[in-house]
Amino acid sequence: MRKRKLLAVILALTTVLLTGCVLNATPRTLYEHALLTLGAGEYGVARTYFSQLGEYRDAAEYALYAGALEAWAEGDTALARRTLESLHPFKSSGRYLTYLDALEAEERGDEDTALTLFRSLGTFGDSAARAEKLEERLSTALRTTYEQAAASYEAGDFPAALAGYRAAGDMLDAPERAALCEELIYRLCEAAYPDATLTEAAGLMAWYGSVPGKGEAEAHLASLHERFDTRLALMDAAAQGQPWVLYTPEGGTQQLYQVSALKGTLATLTRQTGSAAASLPLMLAMRTASPAVSTLETQTVDLNALVLTGGTGTETDPFRYGGRGCLNERMDCIMRYECVQLPVPGGEIELKVYAADVPPGDDAPGLRTAVVICGGGGYSHISARETEPIALRLAAYGINACTVAYRHDPEAHWPVPVQDVGAAVAWMRSHAPEHHTDPGRIAVMGFSAGGHAAACVGTCWQDAALWAPVGLTPEQVRPNAMVLCYPVISAKEGVAHRRSFACLTGTGDIAAHLPCSVEDLVTPDAPPTFLWHTWDDASVPVENSLLLALALRRAGVSAEVHLYQHGRHGLSLCDATTAWGGVAGRTEPDVAGWFPLLLRFLERLEAGA
Repeated sequence: MRKRKLLAVILALTTVLLTGCVLNATPRTLYEHALLTLGAGEYGVARTYFSQLGEYRDAAEYALYAGALEAWAEGDTALARRTLESLHPFKSSGRYLTYLDALEAEERGDEDTALTLFRSLGTFGDSAARAEKLEERLSTALRTTYEQAAASYEAGDFPAALAGYRAAGDMLDAPERAALCEELIYRLCEAAYPDATLTEAAGLMAWYGSVPGKGEAEAHLASLHERFDTRLALMDAAAQGQPWVLYTPEGGTQQLYQVSALKGTLATLTRQTGSAAASLPLMLAMRTASPAVSTLETQTVDLNALVLTGGTGTETDPFRYGGRGCLNERMDCIMRYECVQLPVPGGEIELKVYAADVPPGDDAPGLRTAVVICGGGGYSHISARETEPIALRLAAYGINACTVAYRHDPEAHWPVPVQDVGAAVAWMRSHAPEHHTDPGRIAVMGFSAGGHAAACVGTCWQDAALWAPVGLTPEQVRPNAMVLCYPVISAKEGVAHRRSFACLTGTGDIAAHLPCSVEDLVTPDAPPTFLWHTWDDASVPVENSLLLALALRRAGVSAEVHLYQHGRHGLSLCDATTAWGGVAGRTEPDVAGWFPLLLRFLERLEAGA
């Protein structure tokens, strides 16, 4: 005990003596000692020394600086911040302020900002360690967000999936999947829009609102309200007694309908003639008095299937037409539309056929070329922009078309998508007579991953073992031409669109992808090929088409290849027909020339050249 007291006394005396020496030292010596004390973390002592120096050099600033660090060490970060802010940019005050900003960002949960600030500080204090912990935590959180987004996608909740993938940032392929969700939302909304009920309109608006292009969504919502206000007016009219509904088809004569016997959405409409009412600007109006007219016809209709818009004459007569098409009979036309559910092993696939028809009194048209269309989508979905718009454009030039909804991930993997496309070719060939199709002029056409499926049919049609499980023969599935648009071809490193092959095979193992490289499947039996790609395609590199073109050349197969200087992936028709969501780069007038070139290619096929 005595020894401890003695040591304490000696230490106190030593400190007094040293301090006295320092205080009595020259300003330069005192300044240097103050700096050493500050570096040793003795902020209070350093502040005292610097205060003794008055205006000597930058002692006043150092005194404040030492006081700020002393407040920091004692946990008074508010005082430390105020003092450092008054000093900035003196010495490391800026770094201390940044460190404080990072701590505060982390405390309020803004971990992205905190991580950025800690990274900017490098090895300052424990910034590096804090940044490492934040990175680990954020990585785990992003992966969880990504997985939740994937679960939402599988459940069909694409807006939630889109929000999740956006929140996941650059985690894995989150940006690609976010873009995919945007396109799916647009397509699904557009598909649902024509037949939606009024109660579904708000839901559609919410979906549209999750992606860019809200103006389009608002226009669609306004249209929905206009359409269903019409139906509600009909139902209200029936509930009120004996009102009359005036309907004026565009370019046609005014017609009157009486609405009665309302039961749910079923109502009895009685059509009348003899109205002398003036033309109204609205397509539909209510009349409060019953004119003296005679009854022609009465029929019960479902108001939810009734669309009183457009057309001329009786073509829009609600007794014949409802929803988007004819209720009872098909209009005479030169194009026939069919939706076919084709049974295949393990399920069924949907074919939509746009083919020649014969108007009454006309001679049968000549036999036509037919094209089986496979939309892209990375084997995870099928792009609507690369199916029906293509079919309609071909039909406009007298070419029969069929879109095939081949199965894909996660429902099916190799070789099911290819077998589905082959089954579609075989169906078109077996139904050639009724569609006025030449069975010897059936081409298979594909975009992106759909191009891979089409190319596999074109290069593997002679493989009897591939078609035996689906009950088809090589001659049934043989395409007479291939049309491949920015196709996925190669599974090789450096050129593969890896996600397509992962979805096709159900595995990320590259060794399992390699047998699906089309350039290695080409034989002299492959059909004549039309091929186009853009040089700066950032998703599916142009090397895919170049490798296939070289393989076709080596095999002695005729090919027409068009390469365009600029254009992003997924251009489809390259014009406003397929430019979705107002995304810049989906319209490329220079690249749109591929379609007229394709028509000439098909004409040569027709001529047997």
